[in-house]
Amino acid sequence: MKSLKVGNLDVRPGKVEKGSLGTFYRGDGAAVDIPLIVINGAGDGPTLWLSAGMHGQELSGVGVIWELVRDKVKPASLKGAVIAVPFMNPFSFTGGTYFTPQDGLNLHSTFPGDPEGSLTERLANLVYEEGIKKADVVIDLHCNPENAMMFTYAFDPDDQGVGRKGYKLAKAFGLTTVDGKPKPEGVSADIQDVAYHLGIPSFLVELTPYYSISPLAVSVGVRGVLNVMKSLMMIEGEIEPQVDVHVIEGRLGIVFGTSSRGGLVVPETSLGASITKGQTVGRVVDFFGDTLEEIINPVDGWMLTWPYLNHVFTGELVAMYVYPKG
Repeated sequence: MKSLKVGNLDVRPGKVEKGSLGTFYRGDGAAVDIPLIVINGAGDGPTLWLSAGMHGQELSGVGVIWELVRDKVKPASLKGAVIAVPFMNPFSFTGGTYFTPQDGLNLHSTFPGDPEGSLTERLANLVYEEGIKKADVVIDLHCNPENAMMFTYAFDPDDQGVGRKGYKLAKAFGLTTVDGKPKPEGVSADIQDVAYHLGIPSFLVELTPYYSISPLAVSVGVRGVLNVMKSLMMIEGEIEPQVDVHVIEGRLGIVFGTSSRGGLVVPETSLGASITKGQTVGRVVDFFGDTLEEIINPVDGWMLTWPYLNHVFTGELVAMYVYPKG
């Protein structure tokens, strides 16, 4: 391995260092660094980008990175390198928000960004130019609320190139894996999309819950990342199955259900349960508990998530379902 230059770091083989991917400034002039950890292995191998904290309330991925870089991944035995960013958006973290408070944008849908744009656009561009372009594999860690299954999202494995590679790595992670298609090149997109168009295999991880660092989520995330690293021959060892989480096997598509009425959501189907097309899986009710709308499942498959909050407005996401793909 050669020295690896990322952000303000220049890390020699066999070393691990902490630094900053880049620096931005608050309205009071205080500097805000994007925390960066680089592990440059003693042996040759791929470079893995590992990020968390894109949204301020999604914290378990941060715990995953901490445990990996502190306890699990040793530079002396590592083949390749790990570029880890535990808090990709410190502004949304300090605000406790999904969006960047300063400009109201969602970092997740702002890539590849703009070096002359708003705060979120500049942050996306920094990650894209200084991080993603230097990686051979990209894993982005997120969190859903407690009323969701843990799962990974990858691109269509029918793609014989980068899509299939990313899908195989997502399967190695060991959770329920859902696949879809990337957004076209040249539009504002997420990390997975821009990585795909650079020819870099990638996938997204949804742990649960958010607003706290969950020991179970950290355990699942650490095991999953280590499985990916083993499959890439970056570290030695056998791939370990996930434990204490429900996993739906097979190739799966995803359907997003939305509400026509607004009100409180009353789930009547458990996460991971087998469901049939046309089945009533829950209800939207008013403040008296009277039914305003039945939530009808549109596919034969399984229950993946309920909404982020227990109330919805017209057109809001009310459930996610997965179904078997041929």
